[in-house]
Amino acid sequence: ESSAAASGANVADFHNTDLGCGLEPTGSLELQYATNFTVDTFEGGLRLICIANGERFLIVPENSPVPEDLASGIAVIQQPVTSTYLVSTGMICLLDEIDALDAVTVSSVTAQDCPVEHLAQAIDAGDVAYGGKYSSPDFELIANSDCTLAIENTKINHAPDAKQKLQELGVTVITEQSSTEPEVLGRLEWIKLMGAIFGHEEQAQASFDAIAARVESVASQDPTDTTVAFFYINDDGAAVTRRSTDYFSQMIELAGGSFVSFDPADENESSTLRHSMRPPRNPMSSSTTPRWMQALRASRILSRKTRCSQTSKPFRRGAYTPVTRTCTKP
Repeated sequence: ESSAAASGANVADFHNTDLGCGLEPTGSLELQYATNFTVDTFEGGLRLICIANGERFLIVPENSPVPEDLASGIAVIQQPVTSTYLVSTGMICLLDEIDALDAVTVSSVTAQDCPVEHLAQAIDAGDVAYGGKYSSPDFELIANSDCTLAIENTKINHAPDAKQKLQELGVTVITEQSSTEPEVLGRLEWIKLMGAIFGHEEQAQASFDAIAARVESVASQDPTDTTVAFFYINDDGAAVTRRSTDYFSQMIELAGGSFVSFDPADENESSTLRHSMRPPRNPMSSSTTPRWMQALRASRILSRKTRCSQTSKPFRRGAYTPVTRTCTKP
């Protein structure tokens, strides 16, 4: 039984196929892992998207009319979608995988911060404009670019005024929920939703099947007995780790590693944990300091000693300077 089928009770909470116009679904998109969206098909090529946050969208094929008496609260996505304001960075790679980035005309990332070369080149060439972050988009630019669709992530929930303004401009705003999927492949399966929106269903299905097969092939191998601690140092000098239930932790486990968890007793919705790096009087003390933090502080002290020795400057034992480490995705 698939993970999506196993969590059918959760799906039922938001899965509503009533269009309000008498049309009945003729089929549905098969999902193996994703639990936070559904896609149902209707006659005439209509597709109804239901999102776990309660939002519903009707995909209307090119040159087809919007059904009369459509239920209120259902937003319309008219195909072809040719001008999109892409805010969710998690969807950039998925759109690139199905060759749908050409439908993006405004982006919330700059060329320097873009994770996909194709989109970065388009931004540099001026084919895609930088439209600002989710909380402060360039509304005039978005309107002048004739954007009909905005793909946001859950951060937009913290900027409801920005979302409302986009909708007032006639932009359909969809908030993807892939970050709340409980499984890694559930996040990936949102490629099928992007395929439905941009008319690349077959390519999305083929890409998902190929990637999922590779993941499952690796996951079926024997563990490597390698212990992995994943963290980075933020701008405040604090160590930020991942929860054991986070997708990055799952990827380490799927790859055969053993993830070192620093989960606290209390639970919250955040997938990351912030640990203070303020040194105690004796930075090598093991009474209250975790071993991984002792090792990190030791490496910093040795690094500073080496630098001071090379520059012939005296090393001050009380000195503490945060050091930024950059971790790249595997």
